[in-house]
Amino acid sequence: MRESGIYGAIAAISVALLIASCGDETDQNDLNLVTEVDTQSEAAMESVMEDLDNVAEAAMIAANAGGRFFEDELLSCATVTQNQELKTVIIDFGDGCIGPRGRMRSGRIVITYTDRRLVSGAVKTVTLEDFEVDSVGIEGTRVFTNIMESENDFPMFRIQLMGGRLTFSDGTIATRESDHTRTWVRGANPLLGEAE
Repeated sequence: MRESGIYGAIAAISVALLIASCGDETDQNDLNLVTEVDTQSEAAMESVMEDLDNVAEAAMIAANAGGRFFEDELLSCATVTQNQELKTVIIDFGDGCIGPRGRMRSGRIVITYTDRRLVSGAVKTVTLEDFEVDSVGIEGTRVFTNIMESENDFPMFRIQLMGGRLTFSDGTIATRESDHTRTWVRGANPLLGEAE
């Protein structure tokens, strides 16, 4: 989703809620409004989760770079700490720092993992601690489980979101729980997709 996706979704939710508070509407209009708000909330949540996944993945790649120089602009203002013994990676944005495209992030993303992601059965858990992006509070736990049966298969991941919640600066709240499967179809080049 494009960078502007979250901003458009936030604006649409605010407008929809403002319209809902004005005047008498028929039941059908109320139903249409609820559907529109639900759709916009879903779009905002999807945009935020996609951004979160990208940041977490950049940190995992950096942590597994094996001492080689690695830098990702998504992490340019964060402190990334890895504990290989505990199998954790912590991304700390502190009280707030401005990253790529002017996005302000604050708080911490804590990642725990059992193995490299391309190993069958590997689990990566992403938990948020006082995390905000552009003054939108983000809560939830995201769990990625590698469910492929053979190392020769395309990697398949079960992706769960528990307790997903966005809190906007005007007090509006959007929530989401999800559980789905994603298959990663890699290119013919064996080097593609091998980074963690």
